[in-house]
Amino acid sequence: MIIFGSRGLDLKRGEGTFFCPNCQTDRVYNLKERKRMGHLYWIPLLPLGSLGKFVECKACKGTFHEDAQYMETNASIENKLNIAIKTALSAVILSDNVADKNELEMGANMINQFTSENTSVADLENDLSTFDINNLERSLAEISPHISEQGKVGILQKCILMSIADGDLADKEVETLKNIAVGLGIPPQYLNGIIQDTFESINNREVD
Repeated sequence: MIIFGSRGLDLKRGEGTFFCPNCQTDRVYNLKERKRMGHLYWIPLLPLGSLGKFVECKACKGTFHEDAQYMETNASIENKLNIAIKTALSAVILSDNVADKNELEMGANMINQFTSENTSVADLENDLSTFDINNLERSLAEISPHISEQGKVGILQKCILMSIADGDLADKEVETLKNIAVGLGIPPQYLNGIIQDTFESINNREVD
């Protein structure tokens, strides 16, 4: 008796890293294609067409639509947040056209504190030499969609702290803060409230 039929056969088509909805973290995935194969005595011999592609998490073995491979990873989001923080702080440092040693040291410390980077004063000084403040809003606008509203306010608060490190909040620094807010998608009219909240937070820490 000849045994002939068809069944699905999963073929690996690629791999990469994605945010796994099951694991709720970044995982390595396999991109697979399920082919319908004609078999003779259960040996696949004849391709009968494709049944579609899917993503399989290597850790939990969960399967997802192939578009899952394009989901933003935690690592990618963190990298974009780091870039936004560094870009905004650089703009604040350059807002008065003078970057003294104290500003550079504080800027490097803040970048190291709030990002995963390890930036020295020399590194920051080198970055500032090629930083184009005229592209500030455009640069932040490209990153903004990937940052939460809380994250955007947090970046602006860090910039306010940087601005007042050398004393009062100068007009040029306020203008730079407005540009940062616009780039991040924060309405400029909210800036005064965020500045006030930041000052109140500093005063509360001093009282404690």
